[in-house]
Amino acid sequence: MSEKRCINKCIYDKELQGCSSCHRTLDEIKQAGLNMKPMLETEFKLRLDHLKCQFVSDKSQLCKEYVFSNAIAKVGDVVRNSHSSIRVIKLKYSTGDTPQCYYFGLCLTKKGLPRKDRETTTIPQSQVIEVISKGEDRKCRLRF
Repeated sequence: MSEKRCINKCIYDKELQGCSSCHRTLDEIKQAGLNMKPMLETEFKLRLDHLKCQFVSDKSQLCKEYVFSNAIAKVGDVVRNSHSSIRVIKLKYSTGDTPQCYYFGLCLTKKGLPRKDRETTTIPQSQVIEVISKGEDRKCRLRF
């Protein structure tokens, strides 16, 4: 039996009862194969919007993978910049031209204890001077 293909050259999926990518039914695939109609402007805009959404989603996922694979600190570490020190509570990221990791956490005193007012701040990875990592069996100090 020959494969049934739609206008987008997609293969008919028996389980989905239609095309796996454009989600057309078997009747729509047959109709499209018999008389190749020109694409309508509304269909073009819908498919273009779908591609844009897919691109944004894929870009965000790629940025997230890049940032977290290059993070120099993890949750629980102490990160210091020129202004303050924080104990990292959460890792955040930006999706600009060059994605960057941001460390969000509680501000610490000079003694390394959380401040009484429980102030929080965010430090970008580009401004990190020192990371004090408290692992299970070791204490590591990195200076930049």
